[in-house]
Amino acid sequence: DHVHPQQLTYDGNVTATKFIKAGGLATEILCANGDTTTIDSKISRTYNGSAGGWIRLCVFPAGASVGSPFIEFKIYTSYNAVQTIRLVPYYTVNGVNTVYGIFNAPTYIGTQYVIEQGVNQLFHNHSGSGTSAIYSAYVRLESAGTVTIVVSDQSTYYTNRITEILTQDVVELILHIIMALELEIITLNTHHYIQVVQLQLQIQLKQVNARQVKQVIGH
Repeated sequence: DHVHPQQLTYDGNVTATKFIKAGGLATEILCANGDTTTIDSKISRTYNGSAGGWIRLCVFPAGASVGSPFIEFKIYTSYNAVQTIRLVPYYTVNGVNTVYGIFNAPTYIGTQYVIEQGVNQLFHNHSGSGTSAIYSAYVRLESAGTVTIVVSDQSTYYTNRITEILTQDVVELILHIIMALELEIITLNTHHYIQVVQLQLQIQLKQVNARQVKQVIGH
């Protein structure tokens, strides 16, 4: 092994096991002119699940200020189908207001014009409300098999508002219950009455024993 701290000029081929630049990082690439550059590694994960399984793409944590980042996913299947999903959480001073998104069908579509590979549903649920609301985005596997999900693009601003990216395994059930009970005390002639202002039970349940339940809201 030889170390040449000085600059050398050589016109022939150079064979070496490695070229090391002092102070360089493992994430950097050494260019021919001596500069360094980086290649951002993309987050990706391969899932193997049954039809109807749910994959959590990411979580949008609680926030109390404006600023809407975005994240884009590409989903690949064994049919070489590719889907694009782009999500934009809408943050306000009152927390996450809603989630906007683009959901493209894959390139492979069956004779009945239905999605035969990839994911066929995109939805979000949330816990809490206002500035404490936490949103999660999910996709549903159309059929059993393997899919690979890649983060193809992501905002460079407000990156702390997109967390837990592709960190959860496939789940067969998503159950989300929100209960809100507000009691208003009304005083009439020195008597106190309790009035139920709102009682809301919301169940978002996508699959239980192969039975589909869309949404139930009771007042």
